Amino acid sequence: VDKSFSDSESCVYSNQNRVAFKLNTTGGDGMLSSILSAFHAGSRIGFGVSGCHWDRPKVYRVDMGK
Repeated sequence: VDKSFSDSESCVYSNQNRVAFKLNTTGGDGMLSSILSAFHAGSRIGFGVSGCHWDRPKVYRVDMGK
């Protein structure tokens, strides 16, 4: 696992490889399913973040690749 997550959005936990997304929003449960599937398949996972949700970078996009 490549944990190259640099100071994103200056959130409190930006440098600790933590992100946040809401499961109860449109697409939130789909993002979680995609993340878990990609992880178990050994694919790389990247996140597009914008702003902070409480103290973590807020995810708006999930990128997957080999």
